[in-house]
Amino acid sequence: MADAESLLVVENLVASYGRIEAVRGISFAVNPGEIVAVIGANGAGKTTTLAAISGLVRPRSGRIAWMGEEISTLPVETIVRRGLAHCPEGRRIFPGLTVRENLISGASARRHDKAEVAQDLDRIFDLFPRLKERIGQRGWSLSGGEQQMLAIGRALMSRPKLLMLDEPSLGLAPIIIEQMFDRILELNRSTGLAILLVEQNSAMALEISSRALVLEAGRITLSGSAATLAGDPRIVEAYLGG
Repeated sequence: MADAESLLVVENLVASYGRIEAVRGISFAVNPGEIVAVIGANGAGKTTTLAAISGLVRPRSGRIAWMGEEISTLPVETIVRRGLAHCPEGRRIFPGLTVRENLISGASARRHDKAEVAQDLDRIFDLFPRLKERIGQRGWSLSGGEQQMLAIGRALMSRPKLLMLDEPSLGLAPIIIEQMFDRILELNRSTGLAILLVEQNSAMALEISSRALVLEAGRITLSGSAATLAGDPRIVEAYLGG
């Protein structure tokens, strides 16, 4: 549900990869301070939706408004500077750079000084103490969970108002997944950062979200409060192992 103060408003978005129409006229909004989950099967259009919002894929039609301003034609770097960060599927850290260098690269899209960077690094290390222990290690040497922490930390270095996370639990052990979602929820509650979460672990996504929407074949088939969807028999059967 959109209101006058929504951070992000997506209206009738259509986006394609080549000839494949992956997103087919979807509309939704993200308001300040909330976590909105997007669930659905592989190929439902979840990743394409995030890519269109962040400027990696140009929409064929529709409107993407960020804080009231149309952004669908803006460069990726400009969108990041406006306060919208995208942590992509697969982490995509720089394997040859150290943890510190990876994190600092996340601040490159905004104006900053050394004091600001040091302050932001401390904030990331408070959230993910493991990264401070690995500060001088190369990205390739980190575990999967540590690489995901690094990817999220790098996105946070841009000081976003909205963080988009694409499959943060992918390939991680169950205990690491729980820790990751605990950190995401802590980040939201402690800072008020809005989060748009694409996640195949539907149970965990619905548990930490305030609202959710279900994508199927590029269309939104269900939306509402996360608690309501978690109890919907259709969701239980299709996504929660019921």
